[in-house]
Amino acid sequence: MPSPIGVLVLQEHGGALTRVKYLDRTWNQSEPRRVPSQAEQETLAKALFQDEPAETELLTRTKAELEEYFSGARQAFTLPLAPQGTEFQRRVWRELTRVPYAALTTYGALAQAADAPRAARAVGMAMRNNPIAIIQPCHRVVAANGALTGYDGKFGLDRKRFLLRLEGITDY
Repeated sequence: MPSPIGVLVLQEHGGALTRVKYLDRTWNQSEPRRVPSQAEQETLAKALFQDEPAETELLTRTKAELEEYFSGARQAFTLPLAPQGTEFQRRVWRELTRVPYAALTTYGALAQAADAPRAARAVGMAMRNNPIAIIQPCHRVVAANGALTGYDGKFGLDRKRFLLRLEGITDY
């Protein structure tokens, strides 16, 4: 699906969302990109997943909720999630979904909430491997000193800034 921060790839399995990923690795807000046509997106999806992309009820709902989020009309998602990862990662991601809209947390605070108070670095790795971007809001996680970190090598801090500003956090 096209979005203000690049094309998103959505996947579901068994009636639950398993993936929301950025199609391209980086995005620069000052360099707008052409949004691929529907036909181009379908061709790319076929190449990525080697089968016919299916528009399920859940994926239609996911698109609608993401569009509402990007327009400022949605602050919480109501989608069933089934992220694939280790038990620790899933525990961290569950805690991550509890971080409210327009709020920030730290890697250390997430570690504490996930009953692993000394695992801030492991939380960072869980964020790096978050398969459901935006909906499991790793963009709301900052360093203990308040610095904007993460997203950098993988998705770009510009995306993180965009999402934070969308939610009204303008300090970054």
